[in-house]
Amino acid sequence: MANRQRGNKTQIEGLLSILYFGAGLAGFAHCTVVTIVWRYWKDVLNTCMNNVQCNNCILYATTLSRTVSGSDTALCKYVAFVPVPIVVWAVIIGSYHGYRACHVGRRKHSAQRRQSATFGSGVNRLPSKRHNSLCYSSLFLIAVIISIISIAISIAVTHGYYSTCASYKNTVVKYLSASGNLAAMVQERMTCGTVYDFLDYIQPDPDYLEIKLRRGTYIINTGLLLQLAIFSSWLSVLAWVVIAVLNAIVGFTS
Repeated sequence: MANRQRGNKTQIEGLLSILYFGAGLAGFAHCTVVTIVWRYWKDVLNTCMNNVQCNNCILYATTLSRTVSGSDTALCKYVAFVPVPIVVWAVIIGSYHGYRACHVGRRKHSAQRRQSATFGSGVNRLPSKRHNSLCYSSLFLIAVIISIISIAISIAVTHGYYSTCASYKNTVVKYLSASGNLAAMVQERMTCGTVYDFLDYIQPDPDYLEIKLRRGTYIINTGLLLQLAIFSSWLSVLAWVVIAVLNAIVGFTS
C-alpha cells in the first residue's frame, strides 16, 4: 500500500510538472501575441490627452466613420505584462516538480527499502507529512490566486476583442444607413475575423512619417493573433485550475 501511494504521488508530481510547463508555455504564447498586436497598433491608434494619457490599445477600440480610437494603453499593458511573472513562476515550480518526480521519488524509494530491511518499517514520518501538507497547501493557494488573475486577463482579452468587433459593425451599419435585412446581415453574418481583416487593410496611417516608413508595408493578421491570444489565455486558465485541484488533493491527503 505504501509503495502504491508513493507511486501515485510520483505520478502526480510528474503531472504537475507537465501542467506547470504547459501553463507557462500558454502564458508565454499569450504575452508574445498580445505584445505583437499592441505594438503594431499603438502608433496607428496614437491618441493622447495632454501627452499623458494615451489611448492606443486595440482592445475595446471605438470605430468612427474615418478613424479608429483605441482604449487606454494600460489595458494592453495589463494583459501583456501581468502574465510574465506568472510564466516565470510556472517554469520554476514546474522544474521543481519535475526534479521530484525524476529523482527524489526514486531516492526515497531506495532509501526506505534499505531502512526497512535493516531496522524494520516502524518509522515515524509525521513531520515529513506535515511539511508536505503545508507545502502543497501553499502551492494550492498560489494556484488559486493565479487562476483568478488569469481569468481576469482572459475575460479582458476576450471581451475586448468582441467589443472592438461590435463597434466596427455598428459603424458600418450607420455608414450604410442600413436597416432591416442589411443591418441584420452586417450584425449577424459579418464575422469578427472579417472585421479585423478590414481593420488591417484600411487602417489609418501613423501620425508621423518616420513611424510610417519604419513600419513599411507589412500587415499582420490581427484577428488571428487575437484569437490565438484568447485561446492560449483560456488554456492557461484551465491548466491553473487543474493545478490548484491537484495541489489541494495532495496537500489535504498527505
